[in-house]
Amino acid sequence: MSGPIEVKVSAAAIASALTGLGLWALQVYVFRGEVPLPVLAAVQTVIPALVTFFAGYLAPHTPRPSLRAVAGAHALDGDLPDPPPQHGAGSSKTAWADYASAAGVDVGAHASRDDIIAACQAAHVPTD
Repeated sequence: MSGPIEVKVSAAAIASALTGLGLWALQVYVFRGEVPLPVLAAVQTVIPALVTFFAGYLAPHTPRPSLRAVAGAHALDGDLPDPPPQHGAGSSKTAWADYASAAGVDVGAHASRDDIIAACQAAHVPTD
């Protein structure tokens, strides 16, 4: 797994398991043996669905990073140009600033070429 289990998923799974315990309690304490078929059908189909839905609905949402923050703005745009070279001809600060701007990476006006490259790398924008 790539990360922690979302709270809503955990709540729904626990609620579903507790529904099974509810069926057992009905069998032992209410019906004292055999549970009538209509009650059994309701408890095994409708009740788990309702309990699981409401547990997931009421549980707090687990925030996720935006797709642009994880994959970089270029992943959504699809038309990112090739990165400028890191050394030699064509590797100017202006070329890298234009590339960062096209990729949706914000860099300050006083950032050096190396700072711009580092910001692109931090935003998961290709730099090679």
